[in-house]
Amino acid sequence: MRQLLIVSPVLALTLAACGGGAPVAQSTSVPAGSAATSAPTRAAATAAPTAVPTVEASEPVSFEDVGANLDKLDSYRMRFSADMKSADGKADGKMMFIQEIIKADDAKRFQMQIEGAAFGSGQTDGAIQMIEIVEIGEASYMLSGEGAAAQCVSFSSAEANPLDSFNPADLTGAIENATLVARGETVNGIKSDHYTFAENKLNTETKAKASGDLWVAQDGGYLVKYSGTAEGELGGTDGGNRTMVWTYDIEEINKLSALTVPKACADQVMATDIPLPDGITEKAAFGKMQTFKSSDDIATLVTFFEKELPAQGWKAGDKLDNGTNTQLTFTKDDRKLEITLAEDASSTSVIITEE
Repeated sequence: MRQLLIVSPVLALTLAACGGGAPVAQSTSVPAGSAATSAPTRAAATAAPTAVPTVEASEPVSFEDVGANLDKLDSYRMRFSADMKSADGKADGKMMFIQEIIKADDAKRFQMQIEGAAFGSGQTDGAIQMIEIVEIGEASYMLSGEGAAAQCVSFSSAEANPLDSFNPADLTGAIENATLVARGETVNGIKSDHYTFAENKLNTETKAKASGDLWVAQDGGYLVKYSGTAEGELGGTDGGNRTMVWTYDIEEINKLSALTVPKACADQVMATDIPLPDGITEKAAFGKMQTFKSSDDIATLVTFFEKELPAQGWKAGDKLDNGTNTQLTFTKDDRKLEITLAEDASSTSVIITEE
C-alpha cells in the first residue's frame, strides 16, 4: 500500500513548517452540511450498505486508480482511517486522513492525524501528530498550536503545497481481480455496485496481500467506499510482518457549501501600509513576519523600499550592509519594521518583520 511510502515526506514537509507535531487549532465555524472540522476522531461513521440480493455473473475487473472520477464531483469529503498491529497482535499505529473539496470555491481542507511508528510519524510514546491545511483560492493556511497560542503559516497556493501531493490513489494502489457481489446497494447515500477482492498485492515494494470490499457509484464511476485488510511486510522501520485494517469513504457528496479560514489565520492580517514589489515568489507569512523571493538584486529592492515605505508614512532608520546581506529599519508611530535581504546566484530572499 503506497501510503506507507508517501506519508513520511508529506508529514515532514508540513510538520517542518508547523514547528513539530503540536495539535492544531481549528476553525471557529463549520461548513454547512458538514461534520465539525475539529481534530479527526474515530467516532465518525458512515451508513451501512443496503444490499440488493440479485446480481448477474461477471468477469473479474480491476480498478487502477481508486481516486478516479472524483474530479467530476462538485464537492465531497474523503475520510480514510487505518489501524496497524504487529505480528504479536499489539497496536502499532493509527492513521486518519480527512480531505474536503469544494470545486466552485477552489477550496480544500486537509487534516492528518498519525499515532505510532508504523506509519512513519516517528512517535513511539503514544504521542499524536496532527496537521491541518486549508487552501482557498490562491492562499493556503497551515496551523500549529492551540487556543490563544495557535500560530498560522500562510503561503501562496501556487508554491509547493502538500495538498497538491495528496491523492486518494496513493493510499491503496490498484485493485486487481475484483468480483461483482451485488448491484444497486446504497452506501453513503449513493447507489453503488458492490465488489469483493482477495489476495490482492498492494504494490511492488511490499510482499503484503490484501482482501476486502469496495463500492463504486453507478452514476459517476467513483469509489464510494472501500474497506480491507492487509497482512505481510508493512510499515515501520524494521519491515516486519504486520496486519493493517482500513476504511475509505466518500461522504457529503455535492453537499459541502463552504470552507472557512481558521480563526488563527483570520486574525493574522498583515498591515496594508507595507508595500511589496511586483513579481515576487514563494510568499509566506507567519505572525507579523513575511517572507518572499525576488529576481531583483538587493540594490533594486533597497531602492524600492526606500521610496515606497516613506510614501506610506514610514521613517527610514538604520541601514546595515555587509556585502551579501542588507538590513533596513523603518519606524512609524510606535511600530518598527526590519527588512533583511540576502542575495544568491539566482534570487534575493527577503524577510520583513514588524514589531
